[in-house]
Amino acid sequence: MKEGGCKDSFIEWEKCIEEGEKNKEDIVEKCFEVTSALKKCMEAHSDYYASILQAEKAAQDDSEKEKEKEKVQENESNDTGPEKISSYDLQLLIYILRRISVAILRDKYHIMLENMVNLLLQLNIKPAISTVLQGV
Repeated sequence: MKEGGCKDSFIEWEKCIEEGEKNKEDIVEKCFEVTSALKKCMEAHSDYYASILQAEKAAQDDSEKEKEKEKVQENESNDTGPEKISSYDLQLLIYILRRISVAILRDKYHIMLENMVNLLLQLNIKPAISTVLQGV
C-alpha cells in the first residue's frame, strides 16, 4: 500500500487508525473521512489496487450473504406455523359446514361445495371433509 499511487492517503489512514486505537476512540467514526479518501484513491488507481479491491468486494459480498442467511433463519424461527384447532372448535366447524353443505346442495351450488372441501384440504382437516360429506 505504501508503494502505489495512494501512498499518502494510506499513511494518513494508518495514522488515524493508530491514533484512534491508542485513545480508545470509535475508529469508524473518527477515520470516516480518511477511509473514504483512501477508497476513492484506490478506485482511481484500480489497476494497481485491483487485488485489494476484489478482496474487499468479496468480503462485502460474503458479509451480505451472511446477513441475508441470518435474516432468513430469524424469519423461520418466528414462524409458528398453523394454529391448532380445539376439539370443540372443530366440532362446531363441522356442524356449520354440514349445514352449509346441505343448503348448497339444495340450491345446487356445487362449486361452493368444492371450494369448501378445498378449504378443508388446505387446512389439513381431512376427517372433517368426510364428516361434512356424510351429512350430504
